[in-house]
Amino acid sequence: MFRLLAKQIDSANAQELDRQLLAVSNEMSKLNPDRNAVAAAASAAAPLAQRIAARLAAMQYDQAVTLRMLQRIPDDAENIALADERAAEQAVMAMDSLYIAYSKDAKPANAAEVRAAINALFQQLENPSSYNADQFASALRRIRTLLQ
Repeated sequence: MFRLLAKQIDSANAQELDRQLLAVSNEMSKLNPDRNAVAAAASAAAPLAQRIAARLAAMQYDQAVTLRMLQRIPDDAENIALADERAAEQAVMAMDSLYIAYSKDAKPANAAEVRAAINALFQQLENPSSYNADQFASALRRIRTLLQ
């Protein structure tokens, strides 16, 4: 979720962070990763991630920004759903928090329907052994249509 939100506020640095994290991932996917290479790649990514996190923390979240972030999460439904249940859980928690903040002031006409759709996502995650990535992605995309 961090990387997804980072793209909303600083696309160039988010792309650089993705590149640096890919270097960590590539090294870690080797049969015998080089500890020094992993540490160097992670150390290179850390300051950039900290700068982006500081910007996210200091940012003013008005309705327009919050709605864009809410819409951006379902736009990446397949990647989130296929990553694993924990990534899906992070997405739902982010959607929930953002929607609570958004709906306080915006008062959308379909608020009950959106809330029910978010709650349905939480229900899909109650039993990790029955998690279905396709169903989760479909339900997440449905929320995107509700937010238009």
